[in-house]
Amino acid sequence: MSFNGNFDWGDAWVMYSIWSANERRIRRYEEEYEEQQKAQQKPRLSEENKARIKDISRDVENKLKGIEAEEKIHSYLNPGPFAKVPHFELKNTYLVDTNGMSHEIDFIEIRETGIFCIEVKNWSGSVRGGRQEKYWNVNGNLRRNPCFQNDTHIRAIHDIIGKKPHITSVIVMAQNNARPINIDGVINLSDFRSFMSQFTEKVISVDEMGRIYSLLKNASVKMSREQHLENIRKYGK
Repeated sequence: MSFNGNFDWGDAWVMYSIWSANERRIRRYEEEYEEQQKAQQKPRLSEENKARIKDISRDVENKLKGIEAEEKIHSYLNPGPFAKVPHFELKNTYLVDTNGMSHEIDFIEIRETGIFCIEVKNWSGSVRGGRQEKYWNVNGNLRRNPCFQNDTHIRAIHDIIGKKPHITSVIVMAQNNARPINIDGVINLSDFRSFMSQFTEKVISVDEMGRIYSLLKNASVKMSREQHLENIRKYGK
């Protein structure tokens, strides 16, 4: 800008350009700072959402423990070559009884020492109940007596193979909390090996084992978990 009394538009434009550039730079710095602050802020979860996440995490953990328990049982039933015994195993099998009710059976083990219908329960905490009680108390909540549940599974198996041979009911508590229940056939996962080893008398021939396995295998149906649950709701099990 000139000091001889005349206004110099050229100088004014230079000054305005410098001022405008500084303003843009300041705004850019402010915007970058705000973005950095937002990136550093962690989203806040409501107590309700925290509870939901905790429930989901617990459910996932319990399902994984249930899967682990089933794998341990499967490993015992299928040991290394030097400990193998003649047997047939059906795992996670769906059968439909004469009334149209579907049954999801965790394990059906067929050995010379008998047939075993094995139900795995992954209930944590306190579990109490009697053989003839319709419901058991699981941490203050009522759950259907698994002995009754396994009884219906066994009837469905007998519908297919006939009334004989006898089928032994086995309820395996994956969380090893069966001690207070004191019912024959309701055992801890840690006791599964010793429970099975007590059956030593051969009551079924190998040929009969194969026949029973074929009958059950041919009678099993493909069914999703959702279809099975819908079937249970339909028949009011």
